[in-house]
Amino acid sequence: MINVRRCKWEDLNRVLEIERTSFNQPYDRNVFIYYLMNESERFLVAEVNNFVVGYIISSILNNVGLIISLAVDNKWRRKGIGKKLLEVAFQQLSNKVKRVELQVRVSNESALRFYLNFGFKIEKRIKEYYPDGEDAYLMAKDLDF
Repeated sequence: MINVRRCKWEDLNRVLEIERTSFNQPYDRNVFIYYLMNESERFLVAEVNNFVVGYIISSILNNVGLIISLAVDNKWRRKGIGKKLLEVAFQQLSNKVKRVELQVRVSNESALRFYLNFGFKIEKRIKEYYPDGEDAYLMAKDLDF
């Protein structure tokens, strides 16, 4: 059973491990500390048998929900964990915003499929969005809760 809860300080090292194994250019530890200190209600982890297997960080900027980062441990992918994290984040955001946006690498086909299947639409391509020069897609979804 997948349990989604707020991230705690003691989860940080495990979250960073998932981040580093999920992305070629992972966020710095300070990014996670910022969200843990300032937006902890929207920094969630998924656990199975009390073991953290994924996380999501969302935020709100100018009345738009933002998915800052979402990652699931490689061994736990395609088991509904990312979907569950996104659903809980949407529930949290739905009473505050009507739209959610995120950026994803144009080369990240599995993430693109995941978000498209979840109802996100590609709105535009952002040139050289990532530090390595790769483009990103801005994806958005209107919440209809």
